[in-house]
Amino acid sequence: MSEPFLTRNKIKSYSDLSLGEVHSPNELTIKYEFEDFSPNHLVDFIWLVHERKALKPLLPFGAYVRHMKSLLKEIEGEKIVALILKAGEVSNYPFTVKLLKKLNEESTNG
Repeated sequence: MSEPFLTRNKIKSYSDLSLGEVHSPNELTIKYEFEDFSPNHLVDFIWLVHERKALKPLLPFGAYVRHMKSLLKEIEGEKIVALILKAGEVSNYPFTVKLLKKLNEESTNG
């Protein structure tokens, strides 16, 4: 039997992480620690956010990379990191680049 829904989606708190840090178990505060904003690094960061929320990404890594390449043509890397963090805060479900695009449209239109 699987874990109850709310328990499964709680954010885990870790003190030292190789890709970022979570400071509080009550809020998602992960730092982007990569040296560049390549599609692979940004997808690593998406997967890190999913992992900290005990979620499994919906698509395989390669699919995220392809979608991220197209997103990088529209939005700069620093803003994508902010969108990933925002998606991690507002979504209790696994998310894809489609949610990042939606959040970007909301922020530019609102």
